[in-house]
Amino acid sequence: MSAARYSRRVVADDWLRLASDPAWPICVQIVVEGTGLPDRAALAVAVGTAAEACPGARLTRRGHRWVDTGRTPEVRELDGDAFDRETLTGLPALYRPLAGDRGGPTCEVVVLTGARPALVFRAHHAAMDAQGLLTFARAVFQALRGETPETAADDLDAVELLRRAGTWPRKAIPQNSQPPLRAAGPPEQRRPAFLRRTVDGRPSAVTAKIAHALARCAGGDLDVSVTVDLRRHVPEARTTASLAYALSLPVRADDTWRDVQQRMLESLAARDELRETPPLPVIRMLGALPAPVTRALYRGIDARFGQGKAYAGFQVSHLGRLDLADFGGAGFTARTIYSLPTWGVCMIPMVTVVETGARTEVVLCGDDAHTAPARRFLDAIGDALAPPEAVLRGRDTSPEVYLVPRFAEVATASPDRVALSEPGREVTYAELFGVAGGVARQLTDRRIGRGDLVGVVAERSVAGVAALLGVLMAGAAYLPLDPGDPDERLRGILGDAGVRVLLAPRPHDQRPLGCATVVLDDVPPAAATPAAVSGEDLAYVIYTSGTSGEPKGVEVTHRNLAAYLGFALQEYEVDSATCFPLCTSLAFDLAVTTLLPLLAGGRVVLVPEAPNHVNLERVLTGSGITALKITPSHLDLFHRLGISPSGIRLAVVGGEALTGSLAATARELFGPDCRIVNEYGPTEATVGCVVRTYDPAADTGATVPIGRPAGTTSVHLLDDQGAHVAAGETGEIHLAGEQVARGYRGHPGWSFTRLADGTRVYRTGDLARRLPSGELECLGRADAQLKILGHRVEPAEIEHALARHPAVERAVVLARGQVLHAYLTASAEVSEKDLAAHAAEVLPPYAVPVSFVVLEEFPRTANGKVDLRALPGPSPVAVAVDEPVDDVLAAVLDIWARTLVLPAGTIAADSDFHRLGGTSIDLLAMIAAVDRELPGVALADHLAAIVAAPTPATVADLVRDAQR
Repeated sequence: MSAARYSRRVVADDWLRLASDPAWPICVQIVVEGTGLPDRAALAVAVGTAAEACPGARLTRRGHRWVDTGRTPEVRELDGDAFDRETLTGLPALYRPLAGDRGGPTCEVVVLTGARPALVFRAHHAAMDAQGLLTFARAVFQALRGETPETAADDLDAVELLRRAGTWPRKAIPQNSQPPLRAAGPPEQRRPAFLRRTVDGRPSAVTAKIAHALARCAGGDLDVSVTVDLRRHVPEARTTASLAYALSLPVRADDTWRDVQQRMLESLAARDELRETPPLPVIRMLGALPAPVTRALYRGIDARFGQGKAYAGFQVSHLGRLDLADFGGAGFTARTIYSLPTWGVCMIPMVTVVETGARTEVVLCGDDAHTAPARRFLDAIGDALAPPEAVLRGRDTSPEVYLVPRFAEVATASPDRVALSEPGREVTYAELFGVAGGVARQLTDRRIGRGDLVGVVAERSVAGVAALLGVLMAGAAYLPLDPGDPDERLRGILGDAGVRVLLAPRPHDQRPLGCATVVLDDVPPAAATPAAVSGEDLAYVIYTSGTSGEPKGVEVTHRNLAAYLGFALQEYEVDSATCFPLCTSLAFDLAVTTLLPLLAGGRVVLVPEAPNHVNLERVLTGSGITALKITPSHLDLFHRLGISPSGIRLAVVGGEALTGSLAATARELFGPDCRIVNEYGPTEATVGCVVRTYDPAADTGATVPIGRPAGTTSVHLLDDQGAHVAAGETGEIHLAGEQVARGYRGHPGWSFTRLADGTRVYRTGDLARRLPSGELECLGRADAQLKILGHRVEPAEIEHALARHPAVERAVVLARGQVLHAYLTASAEVSEKDLAAHAAEVLPPYAVPVSFVVLEEFPRTANGKVDLRALPGPSPVAVAVDEPVDDVLAAVLDIWARTLVLPAGTIAADSDFHRLGGTSIDLLAMIAAVDRELPGVALADHLAAIVAAPTPATVADLVRDAQR
């Protein structure tokens, strides 16, 4: 049928939606928020083009038929700054009636101008449902992009669809629910109240979790109605008609959300939304009644709803996962999409859900007389989709400590105390302050100050420490560089950072690094007044290895540093008796912790030469140190060297996972009076931000938990869809708080993002879970994930499993090609056969390494971490596939790829359907395709088994069983 002559019947459901108060008709409204706005004239043209492809956008009602007026839907413009994006109020003109009577329109587009531009697509629900309106909206944006809009001009209506679907046994729906957020009285005396909540990520089983949360908040059993798009029964149909039907979903007080999910899937598989509709003759009869009779009938039903005789307490409408790229063009970029619930005659409180990008939008609607309880229900939904236990917050009790003012205060109060010690020399606070002042004077004479970055190439020396302090006193920021790095690398970093002046002692001043160099040996002490800086000014930039193959510079501000110093000084009880050794390069932020004594009148022992067993034993046993900041590798080294220091009361361990066995060894080395602290924190979160004191009685596992956030830090655990995970589930650590760095130099957005509530976070790539104690256990890296013969493998899981062998001290697993290899150190002799047997007992077959290489010790990088590139290659091994893909599994994998629209060959036999992006409806579509394409199969009878293990292997096994 051509678009010019498009028409279709007004069916019974349409009459129900037309029965509302004409001043507030039942409308579907979809808001697309973004940046930029298309040209008004271009938008009007695009709307007209889209309406040609989707003539359901141009309908009006004439008697018992919807007819195409041929008129382009109006494009209006309103002040978006007046629109409250949480309560969706403040703009009454937005909700203009769209009754569709007497030639009036049923669809329009509203442009919201202002700071948060948006396009609002509106349609009367009698003429369109949400999926139909989304189809029209996509067509508008296709036209804006210069593409040909997809046509949706079928005249299919709900009655014809039900006829095609066939006869199904009727299923009665109880009519005894009292909607919690619905007031008594006629529609004219009630008005809707909307509340919006944005949740991070795209939680799994979102409809079931919302239904479960609503029941729990209601305090008992609750019947929930789930909106089902009848287009699923006629996937070839292209129509914008109102084809949304309700599926009854009873939720019991003792259900889990998984019970609710299972029940919903079973009902969908049984097509219960068809069984719950009245018989077709009744539907046809209702559609033929005169309009006044229909309105009176539905208003009578509406009155019963207010008396506790509704079909459900809530309706949940999930519009699916939308691709933001489909909703942009002509200068407009979509950022999020949400849908306002429908409200009117015979409508119950409703929740709409839209998953889009990295967020899930939820809008709840009830009568405006119940706003306070509505917020409680929305909070319950928010907690179900973003469990509060997935966010751990610091105590925030530490005052900020700005480094230069505190150092100047200590130096003035205790000028004669020893600040630094190195072989054959001690330097007082007054002397150190003078040398640092001389550096500051040299820089200010060169007009170097706030906003400038100064390179420092120096060993662990008085000059090196004074250089860092002097740069800060000048108001500039320092860039510490390791003198051991090759010139080419240093030149690249200095060039990338935009450094003009470099501080270096002899002989490093002769290195061709491309900067003007101030020779530290020639700088005389001088009095200098520290420059005033703000918290947002840079304090330092440290370059770390980047995933792109090039180093990236982390910009740390004075506020970031002040937050760390405040918590660390308090947490580690640093005082005038504290003495740390400086054994690591100044180019790593581990050195920041070792300089803490300078802010409390304590002392730092410098180890200028490369650490070896001689100078380590001298420093650890004969220099008077009381505290250490080291990596677990250092601990292991101390143990191997047989060093037994005394007098150490604090050992801060960070940079790598601290194993339980190594922590126990440290306790033996340092004695029971030494507090061993596991400190976690990437450079991007300013040294360390999560801490835990080792407890030998409690920490009996393979690794010591990293503990709880410190200071202002909060930890968000998010899954691979960006959703918060429940306690005990694995999520990626995202860090927020004052210690989170400004960003990467030249690339501020890399790995830094914002959550739905605006919280700025750093995505660490580290995996963790919350323990029952409320502490965090780190589980390795998210980006070290491997694919082995199609299987998803986390090396951290294998390493954790191998470490449970009594003879294994530490294990590192990596892949060479498609084969896994394990490298380990052992406390006792152990054979490869024994290790393989152990691995086979605790790991799935595809995760068992094919080789086990026992090392005396691991090769190390300059900062003491394991150097994976230096691990020796294992002996060549043959790789065999025990279970090749047969015809059945191949057919199942092909169906999965088509269902999920994924490239062939990218799905493994053990892939999880939902982790691949599949929804509950997609799962049913896949099952239907298998039943249709593979003879003698009826997978719908085995839905529970598939839901429990939604993998191709499960489906293939069921197919084989059915075909035997």
